[in-house]
Amino acid sequence: MKIIRLYLFLFLSVATVHVQAQHTIRGSFPGLAGQQVRMIGFQDLDIYSIDSARVSDQGAFTLSYTDQDTGMAYLAGEDNKAYFLVLANETIELQGEVLSMAESIVTVSGDQNKQFVCYAAEYQKREQPGCICKKYIRAIRSSPSTHFHSKALPAKYNE
Repeated sequence: MKIIRLYLFLFLSVATVHVQAQHTIRGSFPGLAGQQVRMIGFQDLDIYSIDSARVSDQGAFTLSYTDQDTGMAYLAGEDNKAYFLVLANETIELQGEVLSMAESIVTVSGDQNKQFVCYAAEYQKREQPGCICKKYIRAIRSSPSTHFHSKALPAKYNE
């Protein structure tokens, strides 16, 4: 009977550790030295704080998240500029100067985030939101079947 209890105890201990597995994000951002960095997650339409840390004088910080936090999140410094990332079951390591300059941030480890960065860069090249909006507005304005007139637009769109 004692052996069964021992096996049950060991099984429950391992199962608990697996359920509460911690994943880490390590960052090296000398430009953020001394600042507070927050990791914010999304749950349906709500946002919630996952973790925060004070950046060391050398620019290093470590944040943690659990399996329950997987999905999209963002990091923000004291300037509240967001850097989006994917929380997957992996260790993520980032290097850069500040979070507000996404093009200067290098994903050292974390395959999901490397793929996300590539996707975001390609998407940005394909889609020019300002140009698409202008084309859409011009198409609507020139269509005789709409009640949309150029006078209703701000002057900068009436080019």
